[in-house]
Amino acid sequence: LIKKKEFPLKVQLKEQLKSNVKLNILYKRWIDSLTDDSYVIDDKVVGLINNLRWKYRVYLLTNIFDTTARHKSHIHISSLFHKIFRSFGLKLKKPDKEIFIYLLKKTSSNPEESIFIDDQEKNLHMAKRLGIQEILYKNIDQLEKELKKYKVQFKIG
Repeated sequence: LIKKKEFPLKVQLKEQLKSNVKLNILYKRWIDSLTDDSYVIDDKVVGLINNLRWKYRVYLLTNIFDTTARHKSHIHISSLFHKIFRSFGLKLKKPDKEIFIYLLKKTSSNPEESIFIDDQEKNLHMAKRLGIQEILYKNIDQLEKELKKYKVQFKIG
């Protein structure tokens, strides 16, 4: 039997245990994301970016967290882009309208002359609504074909 005075403490402890379980699951998922191979660099994509950046301004917009970015610092991609925009630093994120407006303004870009490439379809909708051309990335061959449709000039190989 629980006395009235003890009841709130037991409920609080029970809720705290539930919360700790949820935190442990989130923590494990975060650690797994830091140690998985989802950040493997594709040499063909790197080659395409290097090829494009000689004729076009190439920017990276990422929703990656600061802690993940620091942990994955062995992946040196900053030299591939004219500038990298990290959502954690901007306090904005894909696919929010404000981040696309911010990027267009900061890069002095016209939406009609811009192409947004992302591997998640949900991130493309707002770009399209703002008049930005968009490509859903599936693989390098498909990306090259899509870029050709937009008359983007690059060397293959």
